[in-house]
Order: sequence, then structure tokens, then C-alpha cells
Amino acid sequence: MRTSMKPDEAFGMIFDLEGVITDTKHIKKQAWHEVARQQGFNEPTDHQLTLIMDMRLERAITEVLRWTRDWGKAKELAWQVAAAYGSNFTAISEPQPGIREWLHALSKSNVPCAIVTAFDRNSVRPTLERLGLLEFFIAMVTAEDGMETKSQRFLSAAIKMGRPPNHCVVFDSCLAGITAAHNCTMKAVAVQGRHLQTADLSVVSLSELAVYNIRRLFANRQTEFMALQQASDDQKPRLRRIRNATMD
Repeated sequence: MRTSMKPDEAFGMIFDLEGVITDTKHIKKQAWHEVARQQGFNEPTDHQLTLIMDMRLERAITEVLRWTRDWGKAKELAWQVAAAYGSNFTAISEPQPGIREWLHALSKSNVPCAIVTAFDRNSVRPTLERLGLLEFFIAMVTAEDGMETKSQRFLSAAIKMGRPPNHCVVFDSCLAGITAAHNCTMKAVAVQGRHLQTADLSVVSLSELAVYNIRRLFANRQTEFMALQQASDDQKPRLRRIRNATMD
């Protein structure tokens, strides 16, 4: 009854920290290189860095970089990478353009928001607080939750917000995130990304959005759902752009 009066409250918003809230890819790469030099390991190549960008740190160390096969040692190295990441994170002074205004608009409409990241709370929480964004998120999915993939992080975020996956919208800047969102029956908004024709909506900046745009994403929900195994390669959803939208 409550959501029939205020339909926006029925939805949940999930934000990927890296690339959407802040641009931290260069910081991630720097952290990996620092630990490799300190420990005397071969520094990761650009290809390896691309593969491990959204992986759980221990898995990246044991399966891609192969610095060690010992899980205990991998956890120790993962902590060092997270510490280097957290230290470099302090250099970030501003979030991505439009994110603060968009979160404020969602907050005014009582739309719950969650943030997901492969790093730990001790690295992420202080920075969000310093940027003035922590208050907007009612849930966080971090390294402590032990999620192996983006899909698992998104589903965990939906559970923490108390929203079914098919009522959630993921904001991501990479193709892997968009694909993971759709595999979880969630909507996906591509932010400042490339090769994201499969997203439900594409924006250069979140300042282009208004809350009613989210409601429109779900307008055809009953007719467009199909099982994953029924989807054919030549059936691609139409990419929509929002122009001249105003913030609620």
C-alpha cells in the first residue's frame, strides 16, 4: 500500500564505487604495482590488471597474478593491496560530476541506495564520509562480505536493501557490471562507459537523470522479462539516452 502511493520507494539503487562514485582505476593499478615492488613479485601487466579489476583480491592473487597458492599468504597480500589502495584513496577530493545531486534526489524520494566494491570497509567508509556521501547509502557490500563476483555483490546489496532483484537498478561503467546486472534480472544504467549498448540506459553524467526516469525503466517490466536461456544473440535491448532531464 505504501509503495502504491509512493512508487519510487519500491526500487533500490546499486552503485559501483569504482568508475561511478569516484574514478579510482588508476589508484587500484598503483596499489597493485606498489605491493608487487615491495614483495619482489613481477608487476602485473595491463592485461592482468584488466582481468583483476573487479575480482576478489585473494582470487586475483592466486588465480591471475599467481603470486602464491597459499590462501593465508594471499589474504595477507590482499590486506597490503587494500592498505595501499586506502592510502592512495585519500587523494580523492571530489566525487564524479552529478553523483551528489543524484543521490540527494533519490534520498528526497526515499529510494534506498547501496554501494558495492571489492575493497574493505576501512578503505571505503572514511573516503565516502569525507566526500559527504556516506549518509546516502543504507547498505554496503565490501570485501568483508566475501562475494566472489559482481553478480553476488549486486544480489547481496538487494538483500541488504530489502528489495527484490527485479526492482533494482545498477549503475556501472563497465560491460562486466552491466552483464552481471542483467543476469540478476536487474536494470542497468551505463555511466561514462564504452561498449555498453546492452545497458537499459546510458548517461554521460548522472546529472542527466531525474527520479521519474527510473520509474520509466520498469514501465514494460511485465512484457520484456525472459529466461536467460531464451535470449538470442541478435536480440539486443534498445539503448536509450536521456536528454534535457531535470532533477526532481
